[in-house]
Amino acid sequence: MDASMQAMDDALVNNMGATNTSRQNSDEVDLVAVYMSAITSSLQALDQRITGLSTTSTSLSRAVTSTFGDEAEAQEATKELDITTAFQGLVTDFSYMVANLSSLADQAAAKFDQQAAAAANLSAAITDTITSMRDSAALAEALQHKYVEQTLMLDAATGAATGEWSCNRTKLWKPAFSVDRSAEVSTTSGRRLLAFGTAVEDVTVIEDQTLLWQGYQIPVAAKEKNWVVDVTDAPEPARYAGAAIGHNRVIAGLYLHTIRRTSNAECSGTGFRALFDFSCQRSAVPLARNASVVNQYLAHLFAGDTNDVYPYGVDPAFLRSSASLYRPELQGKEAWFYNTSDPVEVSPITGTPYGFFHQPVKGYPRGFPVLLPNKLSQARSASALQYLIDGNYLDTKSKHMTVELLTLNADLQVLGYTQLIFDWKKDGAIQGFVDVQAVPAVHLAAEGGLSHIAGWLVPLWLLCAAFWVTAVLEANKLLAHSEGKHWFPVFISSGDTLLNLATAIIMLAAVAMLSAYCSQIAPAVSPAATYNMYDAATTSKARMFMPAKAYSDAAVDQGLVNANFSSTAVLDGGQYPSSPGDAGRWLLPDAAGRDWEGWSHLMAAVHSMAGSWAAYTLLQGIVLLLLIFK
Repeated sequence: MDASMQAMDDALVNNMGATNTSRQNSDEVDLVAVYMSAITSSLQALDQRITGLSTTSTSLSRAVTSTFGDEAEAQEATKELDITTAFQGLVTDFSYMVANLSSLADQAAAKFDQQAAAAANLSAAITDTITSMRDSAALAEALQHKYVEQTLMLDAATGAATGEWSCNRTKLWKPAFSVDRSAEVSTTSGRRLLAFGTAVEDVTVIEDQTLLWQGYQIPVAAKEKNWVVDVTDAPEPARYAGAAIGHNRVIAGLYLHTIRRTSNAECSGTGFRALFDFSCQRSAVPLARNASVVNQYLAHLFAGDTNDVYPYGVDPAFLRSSASLYRPELQGKEAWFYNTSDPVEVSPITGTPYGFFHQPVKGYPRGFPVLLPNKLSQARSASALQYLIDGNYLDTKSKHMTVELLTLNADLQVLGYTQLIFDWKKDGAIQGFVDVQAVPAVHLAAEGGLSHIAGWLVPLWLLCAAFWVTAVLEANKLLAHSEGKHWFPVFISSGDTLLNLATAIIMLAAVAMLSAYCSQIAPAVSPAATYNMYDAATTSKARMFMPAKAYSDAAVDQGLVNANFSSTAVLDGGQYPSSPGDAGRWLLPDAAGRDWEGWSHLMAAVHSMAGSWAAYTLLQGIVLLLLIFK
């Protein structure tokens, strides 16, 4: 130990550069005590460390208890409560928001309903305005046509009118003139051109088809006198069919004729259905309470089942579902246009006026005819077609319908006849038939048609006579070579002779048929300038197809007495119906000059004309076949 201490002292002296060193040795060190002291210090330090660990362990235990024990569960419960409270708050806020949105949606829906109602009212007002404008336009057009017609007729009747008057030319009116074709310059009368101060009556022919008159270029209808009545006297504008405007002029208009189906045949007799089927007995209910009233209603309700000419359909002016023809201002005013006390005009069950009524037409079966006249404007024609559609002109009881259209091509001198036939079968099928014929329009001999007729008939008669001479000569020659034999077996044995005689007979029949056609049948077709079947088809607000009426104050008074109506219920403001289309026109008697009879005569002549021409073409075709076979 001492050596070690000495060596340490020496080293310190050397290192520190000490010059004076001294060392003092203490007493012997008690190593055991030193070791015990060191052990004691270590134990004390270990105790302090254990104490610190214990403290740390206590803190950790508290932390674990705080995290995973009851305290943690309490904290979690507190947190869950906070979260639930917050979620309930969110739900409450969301419910409030939904309620606000629902309220806003209800307000928006209410506003939308108000706007929709306003739009509907506006649309109805616009529809009424458009309808009024259409009526006004149709009336203005009719008045314009009537003015032009009267002007032309006055000028044609008086020649050159006196004074400085003039009128504008309307684009809708196309006057045609009958011109003497013997000279290139001829004279006629007509309206004054506004640009001309004096009358100029010369008519100059341009390119053989156009007239230069008063500054206008007017197309000539035909090279010769027109077969139909001169259109300058017509009170209605010319209407044309087909793509080539100005050629195929429509005569009168489009004619419709429908026939209705009844159960008379099925319910007649003493069969099972006639005795037990309700459809055959429904107009008689003797056991019903107040049976007389019930039977009366049923009799009117099912009258169409047994009577094929009972009124049917509905007037669209009183039909709310008719978008274009319904007139709300006429509601409750049915008596203006119909005898509301007559169950044949107004249904006693629904109180709605019927739309279509039977009109007998000679040459046609019992049914419901409708003529859409040429005088209808484009808008009014569309309304008339809509009237037929909305009024149920065709329904489940429709059995047969015929559509006829008559046209004249003055350039080709051809009468066009178109017929469409529709038949409703019991199995639901609709069978259609279309017949289009073009037959020559022959002039009367007194109207310059003699040369035309002669140009047709003379060559055919000469040809027929020549063929007959040839056939007779051949027959005589055959008999000369068969002396002593009877002529009948001789002709029977000779096929050529029989063929010649048959050809000659059929040729004679064909020429005779053509002669009758040119001299009697075709000239009998003489259309009138216009056919006035209806009272106010161009202007009436309701009952478009009311028959033409004859007006007089006495007739109105007598009609009110007969119908047992007051003037306030039937007349508009008490005004007498002096003009077509006025309220109360149904009180008047039908006009004596109604043109259904004239139309029936015209169509009967047309049917005969078409049939005769078809027979002639058939005979002529047989002749050609026999000649080819020969």
